[in-house]
Amino acid sequence: HSGKWYIWTRVAQGSLNGPNAFGRLSALTGRMTQGMMESTGARTQIYTDDPCTVLKGTKQQVKKNIAAMTLFWLVLGWKLSFHKGRWGQDVDWIGFRFRILRDEVEVSIKEAFMKAFDRDVHRLLRQRRIQLQVLQSFTGRTGHIANLLYAWRPFISELWAAITERKKAGDSRVWVKQIIITLQWLSVFLNRHRGSLIRSWKYS
Repeated sequence: HSGKWYIWTRVAQGSLNGPNAFGRLSALTGRMTQGMMESTGARTQIYTDDPCTVLKGTKQQVKKNIAAMTLFWLVLGWKLSFHKGRWGQDVDWIGFRFRILRDEVEVSIKEAFMKAFDRDVHRLLRQRRIQLQVLQSFTGRTGHIANLLYAWRPFISELWAAITERKKAGDSRVWVKQIIITLQWLSVFLNRHRGSLIRSWKYS
């Protein structure tokens, strides 16, 4: 700009190519981390900037792998939130609780989250029009649940379609009748559900 170069040493929040640059860097970090580990002893997954690694072996081997990963990330220059770190057979990650049991893995969403979501579904059903920001937040939380309940994914498409259509029209609100079928289906499911949402996978 004006004959000068400006260099950011961090991804600028809200910049056009920020998510793409961050995603590529995050993916590269994950691949390099996995490359350091035996695939039978560690499997790494990174969601945006939240890494999760499933580790197998003796307690000493697991601790050694954790130390190696942590030191590698520090060498790369990443600042780590150690106070958020968890390890064990019962941990929280990106809004889910993961429990490793004797013959299965159990994943759950907290009861408080599901109760609040249930209240929001019925509150939206009583309205005629919904603010876009409110619906976008609701759709994001619906997507969070759909990561556990794959059958909910078609409903998210209908919600995003309504949001996109209203944005193109220059309107800041969505008519409830545009998404009434989705809200009714979610209501039917929630009426038969109590407590935490839990899904489990048996070891093969």
